[in-house]
Parts: sequence; structure tokens; C-alpha cells
Amino acid sequence: MSIEVLYSIAILLMVPAFIFVAISQSKVHSTINQYSKYPSNINKPAHQVIADVLNAEIGTGKVNIRIGNSDHYNPKKKEIVLTKKVYESTSIAAIGIALHEAGHALQDAKGYKPMKIRQAIAPIVSFGASFVWVFFIIGTALLVASYFAGAIMLYISIGLYALTTLFYLITYPVEKDASRRALAIAKQQQIFTDDELLGAEVVLRSAARTYLAALVMSMVELFRFILLALLYIKRD
Repeated sequence: MSIEVLYSIAILLMVPAFIFVAISQSKVHSTINQYSKYPSNINKPAHQVIADVLNAEIGTGKVNIRIGNSDHYNPKKKEIVLTKKVYESTSIAAIGIALHEAGHALQDAKGYKPMKIRQAIAPIVSFGASFVWVFFIIGTALLVASYFAGAIMLYISIGLYALTTLFYLITYPVEKDASRRALAIAKQQQIFTDDELLGAEVVLRSAARTYLAALVMSMVELFRFILLALLYIKRD
């Protein structure tokens, strides 16, 4: 099968990949909106819930919790950042989201290896994402003057693009594990009633699907990018 035919297949594969991403994101938003309407019986804001969890699991004051622009855990600063909406809310969705970030803090405290690998390659991935198209454009330009130099640059661009896919490949199990830890702690410390726990589980599972969708999209994009680079190399 020729590279041209494979490239056409890659373009076609992007359609179901885009649909999968769109459905996953829509499902997450609708699920979070649904369970944001239901306050938890624990009657504590999300930041206080995870503060109690982290104090019990890894010790008082080991992880800072603050308000920010997005919900995430920063392993370098040992802090959980929550949006104001999540930070102050007592809803099932907000506590579920906060517990997920607490799951990341627990991964860090327990030395979870996939998380450490993701953290180690993150700067390289950031570099690759910023310069992949620079190498690609330079490579295609150099093919005219020097086939060997141009091909090398294009292969480098493929390698940089592959790093992003590798990052997503590592990120998906890391995110799934954080949700698994969150649910385990919710059960252990009886944060939710049985009905609430089902809702929190739906929120966490739907969120995990967005990372799977990102991985699938990245794999399709990598396939297309490799074929595009090979098309230029073959043409010259």
C-alpha cells in the first residue's frame, strides 16, 4: 500500500477521532453540570474535604490547596489548585474533582512511577510541541538544497511529535489511577453516601474518557504527521 493511500486513510481516521473527542468532552460537561446541582451530605466545601483526606493520608501541611484558573496538581510546588467554583462548592461533582487532584498528590507522595515519568518528560514534550513544525518547515526547505539534511530534520520532527503521543500514552493511566485512588478514599473515609458515590464515580469515569480521547486523537495525528513527512521525503 502506497504512502499516498495511507495518508488518505489517516485523513479519514481523523473524522471518527474528532467525533470521539467531541462526544467525550460533551459527556464530561453534561455530567459535571448534572452533579454540580446536588450537594453532598458531608456538607463541607471541596477544599476542606481534600484537606482532611491529605492530612490523614500523608500528614498535615504537606500539600497546599489554593484557588486558581484550572483544577490540577503541581508536583513541583506540592500544591493542589482548584477553580473558585470547585474550591467553595459542596456538590458531588466538585468534591469528586477535588478528590481526583488529591489522588495525584497521593501518587506523588507514594512515588507512583508513571507519574514521575510523565513529570520527567514534560519539559521535553513542551519543547517538542513548540518546535515540531519549525523542524518540519526547515526540513522541507532543506530537501531542495540537501536531501540528507532535510530528511534528518523531518525525522527529528517526527520524533518530537511522537513525544506528545507518548505523553498522552502515559497520562491516561496516570489519570485513571488518580480517579481510582479518589474513589477508594471516598469509600474508606465514607465521604459520600452510597447514592452520592455512584454519582462521583460517573463524574470521575467520564473525565477519564477525555484523556483516552486525547490519546486516540494524538495517535491518529501522529500517524498522519509521519506519513506527511514521508511524502515530502519520497517526493524529493
